[in-house]
Amino acid sequence: MKTRPARLDRGLTATTALVLLLAGCGDSSPETSDAGGSATGGESTTIANADWHSARGEDLLATSNCTACHAASDTVRARIGAAAGPEVLGDGGVGSRLSPAAIRARLGAHGGELGLRMPDLLHGLPEEERALATDELVHFLASQGGPLGPDDALLELPTAAVAQGEFLWTSIGCTACHGADAAEALGMESLAAAWTRPALQRFLADPASVHRAGRMPSFNLSDDEAAALSAYLLSTADGSTVVRSRPGLRLEFWNGGFQGMGPMDETRPADLEDRVDVPGVGPGAGRENFGVRLTGEIEIPTDGRWNFFLTSDDGGGLRIGDTIVVDHGGIHAPSAKRGAIDLTAGRHPITISMFEAAGGEELSLSWSGPGVERQPVPAAAFSSDLAVIDPGWEPFELDESLAKAGMRRFATLGCGACHVPGMPLLGDLATLPPLGSLTAGKGCLAADVPAAAPDFGFTDAERSLLGEVVANAAALDEPLPADIAVVHAMTSLDCIACHARPGVGGPTPEMLARFTSNDDAELGDEGRIPPALDDVGNKLRVEMIADILANGTKVRPYMHARMPVFASPLVANLPTDLAATDAIAADGREPTFTPELATIGHTLVGTDGVSCVQCHTAGGHPALGVPAVDLASMHRRLRPGWFRKHLLDPQKTNPGTRMTAFWGNGGTDRIFPEILGGDPVKQVDAIRSYLSLGDSMPL
Repeated sequence: MKTRPARLDRGLTATTALVLLLAGCGDSSPETSDAGGSATGGESTTIANADWHSARGEDLLATSNCTACHAASDTVRARIGAAAGPEVLGDGGVGSRLSPAAIRARLGAHGGELGLRMPDLLHGLPEEERALATDELVHFLASQGGPLGPDDALLELPTAAVAQGEFLWTSIGCTACHGADAAEALGMESLAAAWTRPALQRFLADPASVHRAGRMPSFNLSDDEAAALSAYLLSTADGSTVVRSRPGLRLEFWNGGFQGMGPMDETRPADLEDRVDVPGVGPGAGRENFGVRLTGEIEIPTDGRWNFFLTSDDGGGLRIGDTIVVDHGGIHAPSAKRGAIDLTAGRHPITISMFEAAGGEELSLSWSGPGVERQPVPAAAFSSDLAVIDPGWEPFELDESLAKAGMRRFATLGCGACHVPGMPLLGDLATLPPLGSLTAGKGCLAADVPAAAPDFGFTDAERSLLGEVVANAAALDEPLPADIAVVHAMTSLDCIACHARPGVGGPTPEMLARFTSNDDAELGDEGRIPPALDDVGNKLRVEMIADILANGTKVRPYMHARMPVFASPLVANLPTDLAATDAIAADGREPTFTPELATIGHTLVGTDGVSCVQCHTAGGHPALGVPAVDLASMHRRLRPGWFRKHLLDPQKTNPGTRMTAFWGNGGTDRIFPEILGGDPVKQVDAIRSYLSLGDSMPL
């Protein structure tokens, strides 16, 4: 298997470079990856590599947004998944997201070397006019929601947030498309030179708000996760970093159980990060089963012996410098415990931790010392350091006359073809030949692009791919058969960067090592690596595939990788195309439900039967052992035929699974002869009948 290089999506829309969409889930090909170690069981259609090659050519056509200028039928546009570019105008326009310098840089380089598809529309102008046109466009675009200035660029990045963001970057799936090194993978030395943290955070939380039909997916990040991921990506800044003290303490919050003094020395990235004026439970108020750690410095007014009174519910602890001053560990009601330490006047490092098991929750700190009666430690005594990054944005003064001229340039150059749906093309752009009349090697497909044509920076290989497509343009008016439509969608969205499909795809060895799971998920590779998509249209119900694609629904909560949610129109027909490609009609028989059959299934699922509950959670109730997929979700997820074959011969449907072959490989063994005559098929159908009760099934 060859290593997939760190890269952006090779086929982003024609304007992605303008807003640096961090575009992920981009491209894979049969030449750069192999099958990823999973087999089909011999029942899925295997798509020839030639079809994947063809799909890449059409995908490049779509992501270069050729149909924005060259007319094409609705059939063609639907087939290739053509989509408009990101929003750049208005109050939420590009000027509210990117620095003027970043806008200028993207206008000055088409980004072809990075796989971006921002065309250079100015390459044919004389040098002086090109410089003027660039200035005009920069001022116009910077005025759209901006311009942003140096004060917007200053960053205060808590260490905890950066650590959590790095964990998200490496674990949820970003690196499958971008690679491990954020700055290198995103093609720039510093994201902080282009983005403000609020703008990047908003984009990461909801990419479709910027680019409604883009390739950058949503990972269902919470506000705190988007803030942490933006902090990590911006922490690669190539600017001046200084440490400054700020009032208050840094608060880190973890979900989950703790003992002793709580997360005093926890090394995992926090689930939430905040700042507080004085010690308290912060986001833990009203919650159970969590841990909190506060760090920073405490200002001691005078030399002498100081008493500290830590009140906690449940366990808590106080450390000043390297000394544990108060150990108030264990589960207990709210109570105070005293500790004393000799301190000199001035600032001292302080760490306070506590955990909550159940019931009420409380945390506070009081002190007494030379000349100070016992009282709560005042907010003025606490401070903590933050890394303050100045990426060195240059001051920018908006020139209204240049901005007005830039607006005219924007219209006459045809920028609106990608960015403003419905905006008419002007002048010669209005008479460009339709897509079906293009000639390979001419215009923007030429090795030496004419001055009047946009320069996309296509490589020789990309021009060859596009040449093949336009040479057979008549074929584009034919709707894709389902199996090839699956190939197109999975190529465009780079599904095969994380998932194997017959003959192609699957994670690279480097990516395999990055997939992780919760510590308590003792499921091996099944618990950390996204499942193969071999036979997936025969495995999952159509409505479940649609739910997964639309909402990122996951049934493996122990797996850190997340299913991305795409706004792309390419996902609209993917569920039915997968079913048409993979599903076996003869496998559609659903067992007839009867209460008696469900009762038998209940017995078989339990510890007196094949003991499914040993490994599977059931309606949210924990498994007796490892926490595999919840039984209550199976009936609404899985097709009856695949479910039947999986239980009877799990190694055939999922090679390498830890699922036990209770009925022998192929369902040849007759177990529990007293139940349904020992018939394996009838016993499996009884289990399915019981599981059809879903969340209401009795335990």
